Amino acid sequence: MPLLFVGMPAALWFRSRDEARRRWLPRQEGTTRLGDDNYRGAEVPRLVADGPPRLVHVTAVMCWVLGAAIVPGGLMSLLGLLVMGVGAVGIPGLIAAARLLRLGGPLLRGEPEAAERARSAARFIEVLNAVVLLVTGVFSGVAAWRFLQSGHITGDAQGVVAMAAFTALYAVVSLVHARMLRRCAALIDAEQVRRAEQGGVRIEVAAPAHAPAPVYAEAFAPPAATRRQGE
Repeated sequence: MPLLFVGMPAALWFRSRDEARRRWLPRQEGTTRLGDDNYRGAEVPRLVADGPPRLVHVTAVMCWVLGAAIVPGGLMSLLGLLVMGVGAVGIPGLIAAARLLRLGGPLLRGEPEAAERARSAARFIEVLNAVVLLVTGVFSGVAAWRFLQSGHITGDAQGVVAMAAFTALYAVVSLVHARMLRRCAALIDAEQVRRAEQGGVRIEVAAPAHAPAPVYAEAFAPPAATRRQGE
């Protein structure tokens, strides 16, 4: 397990970080004072070329850590499918893990499509874990009700509570990670705007749909009298 949840994410991060540093533009971190006096002195931006922001590093590593759960989760789901098909309930979690496992690299490199993929994965994770927390709360409530009725906790109830607590903790971590994915998507969008500005690419904004095109054509057309004289 340590090799899966620690070794694999670390190896993927070390393999991707150098390329990620080359992909991201230098960004401003504070200012530097130039000059000795107030008349000639000036504050200039201080640029740092150290690759993606720290939040992107952490979020990408968490993608690989949470995505690694596809291995034990897949085995448990496969075993559950052999027992009356119970393992089918774990399929959405496997889908989420697979999406995160493939998202870590593009996110770290700041690829343009990674922003939308991060938002899409965040939406999927938020819905999935909201359902998980709801189901976990129901099972915990049933165990608590049985405890109040009998006055003692059975071994089965203890197992249910322990599993519910672990599942709830995992769901909360996943929801926090979904929030981080959204923030990283915003950072990647801002990076794309900076690249367009430095590359001299002008981004045109479409005119409102209600603006009549003939108004612009008539503004540059010669007066009617002028046209008749020319004719």
